[in-house]
Amino acid sequence: MKVILDQKELVSVIGKIEKVVNRKSKNPILSCVKLTATNNKITITANNLESAVVYNLNYGETIEKGDVLISADDFKLLSKMKDDTIAITEHDNKVVIGGNRTFEYCGIDPSSFPEFHSTYDCDAFTINSQEFKNKFKIKEFCSKEDSKRSFQGVCIHQDKMWASDTYYGAEYALQIDNNAIVDLIIPRKAFDELEKVIGKDNETLTMKYHMTKEAGYLSVCGSDWCYMTRLIVGSYCDLTKMFPQDTESAVTVKTDNMLDMLDFAKTAGATGVKYAVCINTQNNKLHISCMTPTKHITDTLEAEVSGQDITAVYFDVDRMQQCIKYVKDNAVTLKCKTGLIAFGNENERYLIATVRK
Repeated sequence: MKVILDQKELVSVIGKIEKVVNRKSKNPILSCVKLTATNNKITITANNLESAVVYNLNYGETIEKGDVLISADDFKLLSKMKDDTIAITEHDNKVVIGGNRTFEYCGIDPSSFPEFHSTYDCDAFTINSQEFKNKFKIKEFCSKEDSKRSFQGVCIHQDKMWASDTYYGAEYALQIDNNAIVDLIIPRKAFDELEKVIGKDNETLTMKYHMTKEAGYLSVCGSDWCYMTRLIVGSYCDLTKMFPQDTESAVTVKTDNMLDMLDFAKTAGATGVKYAVCINTQNNKLHISCMTPTKHITDTLEAEVSGQDITAVYFDVDRMQQCIKYVKDNAVTLKCKTGLIAFGNENERYLIATVRK
């Protein structure tokens, strides 16, 4: 095999593909990328068995067809090459890479490189890449507990994205026409990888999937790449139904003021142990308090209160602070009912489970 490749394009691919390569695998093949050259195209593939990505190189010349495996570390070394083009040759299991700078090594048989699932016969939806990427912060709401397998991913249900760890959750609206007849539960790890793969370009992404009783797979394809991942098979609760349709109490405060209040309670009350913060309302004022073994902290904000006054509602300050930071509106309205606090807008909604004290 022999190919001539553009060095700048290779550098771009290195940055996008390295997240998928499994450097910690005991199988050395999984810590490699595979370069395949045919008459019509040159591709680079990474596969960690749970997900894979294939890049079609736009600038390259195939002199002799074939396949070669390059370790992730050696692949990254290509970014140090000074030539505009890089030649990669393989002959009798010896691989030579470079131009003025070169390095060579004994290759691994590329026929041993695993193939990822390739059948995606069901259309889901298309979406702008940056619009989709801007929603990736929802992954922070996924559960980290092994016992909650379905909650370890983000669920795309019709035109909604859901994530929850049962203690708090988020629902994001998507501007899509989703044809999927099943919930697509995408592992959090896949969003970490996709965040790198998508990059900064604006392009249309095409989502397709394939489901069996035992497994599910999703493909996300851009203009010159395709990312594939296993889906989490299982049921996901209808998070929309968890948001209160009517509320017993609602309090509206300025978002910045609320964040400042939470930061004060969190900093002043920090003792190295978990503690809950309590809020209540009276005479259009929001009162917050936190009691630790050594301190009692209180603060007050001007607020607009409707419905019943809130009395002694406790919540985890870290979760509340994280959610409110994502609210882009100038004001936030906390809606309280039956042990839940909901807030947000039509594009992003958040749910916090209250804590019993």
